[in-house]
Amino acid sequence: SASFLDSPESERRVVIDLGENLGPAQVEEVGGRSDEVLSVPFLDRVFSNGSVRDSKRFVSAHPAAIVISSLLLRLASRFQLRRAVGHVFGPASEIGPRAIEELQKQTVNVLSFQKFPQSVFGAQLAFNLLPRLGRARRGESQPYRDDLTYLEGRLRAQLRTYLRDRVPLPALRVIQVPVFYSLTVSLYVETAEPPDLASVGQALAGDRVLVRRLSDQAPSQINVTGTSDILVDAITADAEHPAGIWLWAAADNIRLAAVNAVEIAESLKDQGPPQNRRGTEKSHLM
Repeated sequence: SASFLDSPESERRVVIDLGENLGPAQVEEVGGRSDEVLSVPFLDRVFSNGSVRDSKRFVSAHPAAIVISSLLLRLASRFQLRRAVGHVFGPASEIGPRAIEELQKQTVNVLSFQKFPQSVFGAQLAFNLLPRLGRARRGESQPYRDDLTYLEGRLRAQLRTYLRDRVPLPALRVIQVPVFYSLTVSLYVETAEPPDLASVGQALAGDRVLVRRLSDQAPSQINVTGTSDILVDAITADAEHPAGIWLWAAADNIRLAAVNAVEIAESLKDQGPPQNRRGTEKSHLM
C-alpha cells in the first residue's frame, strides 16, 4: 500500500491499495477500518455509494475491486441481476517485487533446464497457473493462508463495503498467473430475463470502460498495459443459460490504482478541508 495526501492528523489521508501483499497483521490497513471511505470517483459520480464524505481517511480500492464494481454497477443500472461469479487472474506484481524477481528467474531457468527458486510461489509459476501458493502442513488445524488468500479476502471485504446491497455480491476466486503486470477478470452474470447483448455492451461502455468488438483484438494483460482504461471483450451469452452472460475484462493494476487515488485527492481538494477542521495538506508517495 502507499499513502497519498499524507497529511497531519487533523487532515485527510488517501490510502492506495497497490495490490502488494500486506501480511495478516496489515489486512485491516486497506479496506477494513470503520473510519474510512472506500472511493472510486468515476463510479461515485454516477452511482453514489452513500458514504460520508467528511471522513479523514479515504481508500482507493484495489484495481480488481474497481473492475468488478464497474461492470456490476453498470449492468445493474439497466438489468436486474440475479447472481455473479468472478475469477481474478492476478499478476506477480500483486505480491510485490520479490514475486516479480522470482517469476523472472523461474522463466529463464525453466527454459535452460536449471533449478528455479520457489520461495514466493511455492511451486513453478512460469508457464503455469496456480490456485494457491504453497501447501498446508500436515495436521495443521488453522485455516490455510497465503498471499492469494490474503488478496482474495481483501477483495471480498472491499466489494462488500463498496457495493453493499446495490448488486448481488459475486462469488470470487483469485488465480495466480505467470505475468508480471496487469490483471484480467472473468465474470459470469445472470440477469432476471435473457438480455440483449447489444444492450449489455451499451450499458457497460462509458467513462473508463471500453467494450471491444469481435473484430478487435481481445483484451489481455499485454495490450492494456500503460492505460487507465478497463478493456472489456465482446460480450458472449452462455449456451446453456439464456439469462447468463460472460464478461472478460483487463486492466493495468498499477496504473488504475494510482490514477484512482489521484482522482480521490483531486475531488477532496475541490471539496476543501473536512468540516470544522483546518490545516494544510502536503502530498507525497511512500
